[in-house]
Amino acid sequence: MFTTKSTFNEILQADVFREYSRYFLGNCNVPDLSLSLEKMHELFDDWEPRTIVDGLNALEAATRSNRARIFDLPNSAVLFMMSAGEPDKPFALICPGGGYEALCHLKEGFPVAAAFNRLGYNAFILNYRIIGPALFPKPLEDIAAAVRFILSNAKNLGVRADNYAVVGFSAGGHLVSSFATEELGAKNFGLPAPACVMCGYPMLEVRDTSEVMHSICVTMFGEGFTTAQQDEYSLISRLLKGVPPFYIFHCKDDPIIAFEDSQRAVEKMQKENILCGFKAVEHGGHGFGLGDYGEAAGWLEEAVGLWKQACSK
Repeated sequence: MFTTKSTFNEILQADVFREYSRYFLGNCNVPDLSLSLEKMHELFDDWEPRTIVDGLNALEAATRSNRARIFDLPNSAVLFMMSAGEPDKPFALICPGGGYEALCHLKEGFPVAAAFNRLGYNAFILNYRIIGPALFPKPLEDIAAAVRFILSNAKNLGVRADNYAVVGFSAGGHLVSSFATEELGAKNFGLPAPACVMCGYPMLEVRDTSEVMHSICVTMFGEGFTTAQQDEYSLISRLLKGVPPFYIFHCKDDPIIAFEDSQRAVEKMQKENILCGFKAVEHGGHGFGLGDYGEAAGWLEEAVGLWKQACSK
């Protein structure tokens, strides 16, 4: 049983996680592995220790009861499964964020999968390829490979093959949103589109507008990136009729990704008569995942409600 006083070393060295602990940090910046989760929270307030502990303890329980599995995908991508043990429910595929330079599984992966499990849904977490330069379109190939694997093995995995959802945060939100578009998404890979897209503080526009975004553009496209490349992967203009239902939550005080982009995206989808939900949060910043202990609390239940509505049509 992990607590907020557990250190990163204790978590990474836990025997129960020996198969997959090497993926836990996903290139995230942890300055000292001897730090406890609560000390990490003192340094970085988006590392909410109670949420992380909930995710780790749920993963431990799932591992001990053989409900957690790991699968190798093509091109070094990895897929984690946390089963709720309810095969009649559709699955959610979760893509953590990290600016395409990291993958925040401890914040945006395992706790989110555990929350879906508590609601009776099977969940998968994708360890997609990161780190550039000129990374794209590799992450899109990875999410397509994950969906193809799950759908091809749905019976053996004990999941439903229809009406799946994709869930993403920050850069992961960009990835799942791209996968939902006509031009970049599932259909280009010969796959059914998701029934619902759920995004937390998503990067919907790829524009060289700040130091952070410049770095992301270099990661995605390489030095000397062009306006045409930015246009191709900027998504608001691609949110047209035929796009699956969307749920977005975003904090107005986000210092990394502009809240206004999510607002514009929702306004665009409403004009296109796309079923969508939007939770505008006053405070919370960026990168917190579930946000159960802040103003964003409850977004997942709202998003699942939209998913159910989409599946009933």
